[in-house]
Amino acid sequence: MKHLKFNIIFLLLIITSGWNSTRLLAQENLSIIEIDKLTYDYFNQKKWDELIDLGKQSLKNNIDFYYLQYRMGIAYYNKRNYRKAIPYFENVVSITPEDAIAKEYLYYSYLFGLQVEDARNILVSLNTAEHREKISFYNQEKTINGVSLNYKNILFDDYAINNTVVDNLTQRTRNSLSYYSVNLFNYAANSSIFDFNLSLLSGKNSIYDIAYSPEIIEEKMKQYQLYFSWNKHIGKGTNLKFGLTYMNETLDWNELQQTTTGNVNSPNQTLIYNGSFSNFASYFSFSKTMKNVDFTLANSFSRINSNSLIQPSISISYFPLGNASLYTKTDVFYQHNFTYQSNKNIVLKQSINSTISPNFGLNIFGLYGKIFNFVDDEGMTMYNNLDALNYWYGASANYYFSNKVQFYVILKNEGLINQYTRDEIIIDNPYNSRSILMGMQFNF
Repeated sequence: MKHLKFNIIFLLLIITSGWNSTRLLAQENLSIIEIDKLTYDYFNQKKWDELIDLGKQSLKNNIDFYYLQYRMGIAYYNKRNYRKAIPYFENVVSITPEDAIAKEYLYYSYLFGLQVEDARNILVSLNTAEHREKISFYNQEKTINGVSLNYKNILFDDYAINNTVVDNLTQRTRNSLSYYSVNLFNYAANSSIFDFNLSLLSGKNSIYDIAYSPEIIEEKMKQYQLYFSWNKHIGKGTNLKFGLTYMNETLDWNELQQTTTGNVNSPNQTLIYNGSFSNFASYFSFSKTMKNVDFTLANSFSRINSNSLIQPSISISYFPLGNASLYTKTDVFYQHNFTYQSNKNIVLKQSINSTISPNFGLNIFGLYGKIFNFVDDEGMTMYNNLDALNYWYGASANYYFSNKVQFYVILKNEGLINQYTRDEIIIDNPYNSRSILMGMQFNF
């Protein structure tokens, strides 16, 4: 009886396997007319998986035609795999460049697949101004196409050493920092993007150094920075970017003393130092999109705190689902300090990004590697910290009120090392800082 059951099951498996093979064989032998009819039925019934399976099998057997490409593109688009939809819509547009609907599908596939520069090329090629205005996220007729406003507040641990206990102590500590910036964007018609950024970083530090004063010295710091970048789209999925940054930092040292007038103690400040410093950075990158992966090769040359540095890097972004609902970005930097030949450094950045809904996105990020005199954010940020930064981690959130207005917030925790001198011995003093950045971006 057991042998009979086994034979029956085995026979059923053979029959089922043979039926599947016959079905596949029959599918492979379908004519163009039959495939056209089946894919049309799948399209009307919105059976995207069946349409894609049949379409892939047909293309594998060299059965290809205009409407199959069109339907495959729409099927992948409706499954939100925009990057896989792109080549099908590209084929359709190459055959019928006057087809505004196909171009609109291709535009949104590029846009939602985060190939923004390719999307802009399609936008420019549209025949009617009404159609361009309907789908565009900015007005091509304006000189300024976007502006963003940012504010960041940075708080520090209390890591000052008690100088009343040890007189032969030298230490410099951060008290507070505030950051303000404004960005202006221009999406030029010749496949270029120009970005102008003006920022101010201001704060106060405390210095205890008996060589200058027996009292605590208050250091006031202001740091102005001007950034310009030019992004040029040179071909499908291919971009070049060039950036320049100039930073000017001013420092004022004031001796804090308590003076007594009658029975009232009041602080008194005496200026004992005033200085100004300039830092520079240049940035160049080449980026290429290949299916679900974006590659960027970049390099920066900088002069920060009288140190000359070169910083090549590679960035890889991976879109496993072909859209912005989930993707990762990995950056690896190699930093070489020409001023101190022994100072060579590798830094790793990692982020995981998710678009949870059409209006809301979330990003988790981290960095590991000693940062001191470091260039980041495509040349826009220069870290000329008092102290070395060992790591950071944080999260950001974006909320889109519309395709022209968004609000974002970034929370970050940084691990730093302050060095102070006691009895002429340098001692490491780890501490943390926390920051919150809030911003708004408007597209016109």
